[in-house]
Amino acid sequence: EFLKVLANCTADDVKKIWTNDGELSTLGFRQRVSTLHPSPVIRKLQPYQRARIWRYLRDAMGLSYYTEIGTIIANVDNEIGGHLRVKEIYESFEVYKEIANFIVATQRTLQSLQSTTSNTTTTENITYPKVEKIVELACGHGLVGLLLAYRFPHLQVSLYDLFARPTYAAFVQSFEKYGFKRP
Repeated sequence: EFLKVLANCTADDVKKIWTNDGELSTLGFRQRVSTLHPSPVIRKLQPYQRARIWRYLRDAMGLSYYTEIGTIIANVDNEIGGHLRVKEIYESFEVYKEIANFIVATQRTLQSLQSTTSNTTTTENITYPKVEKIVELACGHGLVGLLLAYRFPHLQVSLYDLFARPTYAAFVQSFEKYGFKRP
Protein backbone atom coordinates (compact mmCIF):
# COMPACT_ATOMS: atom_id res chain seq x y z
CA GLU A 1 0.00 0.00 0.00
CA PHE A 2 2.55 2.55 1.09
CA LEU A 3 4.89 1.69 -1.78
CA LYS A 4 2.20 2.75 -4.26
CA VAL A 5 2.53 6.24 -2.83
CA LEU A 6 6.27 6.21 -3.33
CA ALA A 7 5.87 5.50 -7.05
CA ASN A 8 5.50 9.26 -7.67
CA CYS A 9 8.69 10.11 -5.78
CA THR A 10 12.34 10.14 -6.69
CA ALA A 11 14.82 7.84 -4.99
CA ASP A 12 16.46 10.88 -3.42
CA ASP A 13 13.17 11.77 -1.68
CA VAL A 14 13.38 8.51 0.22
CA LYS A 15 17.16 8.06 0.54
CA LYS A 16 17.80 11.28 2.44
CA ILE A 17 18.01 10.57 6.18
CA TRP A 18 15.22 12.15 8.24
CA THR A 19 16.32 15.06 10.41
CA ASN A 20 13.99 16.42 13.07
CA ASP A 21 15.77 19.78 12.89
CA GLY A 22 13.76 21.71 10.35
CA GLU A 23 12.27 18.76 8.47
CA LEU A 24 8.80 19.21 9.98
CA SER A 25 8.86 22.93 9.19
CA THR A 26 10.14 22.37 5.66
CA LEU A 27 7.31 19.93 5.01
CA GLY A 28 4.73 22.42 6.31
CA PHE A 29 3.69 20.44 9.40
CA ARG A 30 4.57 23.04 12.04
CA GLN A 31 1.96 25.40 13.42
CA ARG A 32 4.39 27.10 15.81
CA VAL A 33 7.98 26.37 16.80
CA SER A 34 6.97 23.70 19.33
CA THR A 35 3.61 22.63 17.93
CA LEU A 36 2.61 20.49 14.98
CA HIS A 37 -0.37 21.58 12.95
CA PRO A 38 -3.34 19.28 13.72
CA SER A 39 -4.84 19.34 10.21
CA PRO A 40 -2.47 17.52 7.79
CA VAL A 41 -3.63 13.97 7.10
CA ILE A 42 -1.56 11.24 5.48
CA ARG A 43 -3.89 10.76 2.51
CA LYS A 44 -3.75 14.41 1.41
CA LEU A 45 0.03 14.77 1.52
CA GLN A 46 1.97 15.52 -1.63
CA PRO A 47 4.16 12.64 -2.89
CA TYR A 48 7.35 14.23 -1.53
CA GLN A 49 5.75 14.71 1.90
CA ARG A 50 4.57 11.10 1.95
CA ALA A 51 8.03 9.90 0.96
CA ARG A 52 9.55 11.88 3.80
CA ILE A 53 6.99 10.51 6.32
CA TRP A 54 7.79 7.00 5.07
CA ARG A 55 11.48 7.71 5.66
CA TYR A 56 10.69 9.03 9.13
CA LEU A 57 8.84 5.80 9.97
CA ARG A 58 11.80 3.74 8.72
CA ASP A 59 14.30 5.79 10.71
CA ALA A 60 12.10 5.84 13.82
CA MET A 61 11.85 2.05 13.88
CA GLY A 62 15.48 1.41 12.90
CA LEU A 63 16.55 1.39 9.29
CA SER A 64 16.62 -2.37 8.76
CA TYR A 65 13.88 -3.32 11.23
CA TYR A 66 10.11 -3.34 11.02
CA THR A 67 9.94 -2.37 7.36
CA GLU A 68 6.27 -3.34 7.40
CA ILE A 69 5.31 -0.31 9.55
CA GLY A 70 4.73 1.93 6.50
CA THR A 71 2.27 -0.62 5.11
CA ILE A 72 0.52 -0.87 8.48
CA ILE A 73 0.12 2.91 8.69
CA ALA A 74 -1.11 3.17 5.08
CA ASN A 75 -3.64 0.39 5.68
CA VAL A 76 -4.99 2.13 8.80
CA ASP A 77 -5.33 5.36 6.85
CA ASN A 78 -7.35 3.49 4.20
CA GLU A 79 -9.49 1.73 6.81
CA ILE A 80 -10.51 4.94 8.58
CA GLY A 81 -11.23 6.85 5.39
CA GLY A 82 -8.08 8.93 5.08
CA HIS A 83 -8.32 10.77 8.39
CA LEU A 84 -5.03 9.64 9.95
CA ARG A 85 -3.24 12.81 11.03
CA VAL A 86 0.50 13.38 10.64
CA LYS A 87 0.57 14.92 14.13
CA GLU A 88 -0.81 11.73 15.72
CA ILE A 89 1.67 9.53 13.87
CA TYR A 90 4.69 11.70 14.59
CA GLU A 91 3.91 12.27 18.26
CA SER A 92 3.10 8.58 18.82
CA PHE A 93 6.35 7.46 17.24
CA GLU A 94 8.37 9.99 19.24
CA VAL A 95 6.83 8.76 22.51
CA TYR A 96 7.35 5.15 21.41
CA LYS A 97 11.05 5.81 20.71
CA GLU A 98 11.62 7.33 24.16
CA ILE A 99 9.91 4.46 25.98
CA ALA A 100 11.56 1.78 23.82
CA ASN A 101 14.99 3.32 24.40
CA PHE A 102 14.32 3.36 28.15
CA ILE A 103 13.29 -0.31 28.14
CA VAL A 104 16.32 -1.37 26.11
CA ALA A 105 18.68 0.63 28.35
CA THR A 106 17.08 -0.90 31.45
CA GLN A 107 17.38 -4.41 30.01
CA ARG A 108 21.04 -3.86 29.14
CA THR A 109 21.78 -2.47 32.59
CA LEU A 110 20.11 -5.44 34.23
CA GLN A 111 21.94 -7.91 32.01
CA SER A 112 25.27 -6.41 32.93
CA LEU A 113 24.49 -6.25 36.68
CA GLN A 114 22.32 -9.25 37.28
CA SER A 115 23.69 -12.65 38.10
CA THR A 116 20.45 -14.02 39.56
CA THR A 117 16.96 -14.34 38.12
CA SER A 118 15.25 -12.20 40.76
CA ASN A 119 12.97 -9.35 39.77
CA THR A 120 15.37 -6.67 41.01
CA THR A 121 19.08 -6.21 41.37
CA THR A 122 20.55 -3.92 44.02
CA THR A 123 23.96 -2.34 43.72
CA GLU A 124 25.25 0.54 45.81
CA ASN A 125 21.78 1.06 47.32
CA ILE A 126 20.19 1.46 43.87
CA THR A 127 17.37 -0.88 42.88
CA TYR A 128 16.94 -1.70 39.20
CA PRO A 129 13.44 -3.04 38.51
CA LYS A 130 12.95 -5.59 35.77
CA VAL A 131 10.54 -4.33 33.12
CA GLU A 132 7.81 -6.95 32.78
CA LYS A 133 4.73 -5.00 31.79
CA ILE A 134 3.64 -1.75 30.21
CA VAL A 135 0.36 -0.05 31.05
CA GLU A 136 -0.90 2.80 28.91
CA LEU A 137 -3.76 4.84 30.35
CA ALA A 138 -5.94 7.08 28.16
CA CYS A 139 -4.40 5.34 25.14
CA GLY A 140 -6.69 6.91 22.53
CA HIS A 141 -5.92 5.29 19.19
CA GLY A 142 -3.44 3.01 20.98
CA LEU A 143 -0.54 3.34 18.55
CA VAL A 144 2.11 3.86 21.25
CA GLY A 145 1.07 0.76 23.18
CA LEU A 146 0.70 -1.32 20.02
CA LEU A 147 4.17 -0.31 18.81
CA LEU A 148 5.60 -1.24 22.20
CA ALA A 149 3.77 -4.59 22.20
CA TYR A 150 5.06 -5.24 18.69
CA ARG A 151 8.65 -4.30 19.59
CA PHE A 152 8.65 -6.16 22.93
CA PRO A 153 6.47 -9.26 22.47
CA HIS A 154 7.84 -10.78 25.71
CA LEU A 155 6.30 -7.95 27.80
CA GLN A 156 2.70 -7.77 28.94
CA VAL A 157 1.19 -4.62 27.42
CA SER A 158 -2.20 -3.32 28.55
CA LEU A 159 -4.01 -0.36 26.99
CA TYR A 160 -6.93 1.41 28.66
CA ASP A 161 -9.31 4.17 27.63
CA LEU A 162 -12.90 5.13 28.36
CA PHE A 163 -14.03 3.72 25.00
CA ALA A 164 -12.49 1.90 22.06
CA ARG A 165 -11.90 4.15 19.08
CA PRO A 166 -12.34 2.88 15.51
CA THR A 167 -8.71 3.84 14.82
CA TYR A 168 -7.58 1.47 17.57
CA ALA A 169 -9.42 -1.43 15.94
CA ALA A 170 -7.90 -0.49 12.56
CA PHE A 171 -4.39 -0.47 14.06
CA VAL A 172 -4.92 -3.87 15.70
CA GLN A 173 -6.24 -5.38 12.46
CA SER A 174 -3.38 -3.90 10.42
CA PHE A 175 -0.73 -5.21 12.82
CA GLU A 176 -2.37 -8.63 12.67
CA LYS A 177 -2.62 -8.57 8.87
CA TYR A 178 0.70 -6.98 7.86
CA GLY A 179 2.90 -7.39 10.91
CA PHE A 180 5.36 -10.20 11.24
CA LYS A 181 4.39 -12.90 13.67
CA ARG A 182 7.02 -12.84 16.37
CA PRO A 183 7.59 -15.62 18.92
